[in-house]
Amino acid sequence: MRKNFFLKLIITSVLFSMCVLLPRNYSFAKENTSNLDSLFLNSEKKRILFSTADGSKVSILEENNLKQLVAEKKFIELKKEIIEKNITIEIIEHGLSEPESKKSYNIATFHKLYPHTSSRYSKGHKYTAKWIAIMECKFSYNSNNYTIGTIYDTSIRLQDYFVGAGLDFANLSNVHTPKATKSADGLSVNIKATYDLEAQVESFPFEILDFGTYTEKGVGKA
Repeated sequence: MRKNFFLKLIITSVLFSMCVLLPRNYSFAKENTSNLDSLFLNSEKKRILFSTADGSKVSILEENNLKQLVAEKKFIELKKEIIEKNITIEIIEHGLSEPESKKSYNIATFHKLYPHTSSRYSKGHKYTAKWIAIMECKFSYNSNNYTIGTIYDTSIRLQDYFVGAGLDFANLSNVHTPKATKSADGLSVNIKATYDLEAQVESFPFEILDFGTYTEKGVGKA
C-alpha cells in the first residue's frame, strides 16, 4: 500500500511538471473575438475601410470576402485573414449629438485595427506573437460642414490578450497616447499611439518577453 502511494505521488508530480513546463496549444480554447463582435455590431450603419500595409485599398475581391465574413459574423476567420494578410481596418461610428448648446454637432468614434506578427527566442524556444491593436478616438463635428469640434482622448488596447503558442497574457506597456490634432483644413483628426508589447512565457521560469515598440497612426474623418 505504501508502494502504491509513492507511485501515485510520482505520477502526479510528473503530470504537474508537464502542465507547467510544456507550452499549451494556442488554438485550444484561446480564440477570443468578443471585441470584434462589438466593433462590427450593426456594421451596416458604420463606414468600414479595409487597407493594405502600405495604406492602399484592398482589391474589390478581397474587400467583398472580408465584408462577407463580417456579415456572417465569422470573426475567427476574419481575424486570421487580417493578421496573415496584414490588413488594417478603419471603422467610423456615428453617435448621438452633443448637448443642446452644441446641437449642430454630432459625435463620431474612429476605430482602427492594426495586425502585427513578431517572434522572439528564449531558452532555445521560438515564440511568435500575433495580435491586433485597436486604437480609438472620439471627436465631434459640425453636421452642416463636417468641420471638427471637440477632440477627446485617444486610447489603445489589445483585441485579445492571448497572442501566441506558449505565451500567457500579453500586455501593452509604455503606452503613449498624445492628444490627437486637427488638420489644417479642420476636416480631419490626426491620431497616434505608441506602445511596447510584452507577453509572459507560460512555462517555468515564466519569463516576460518584449516583442518590440509600435507606433500606430490614423486619420479620422466624419
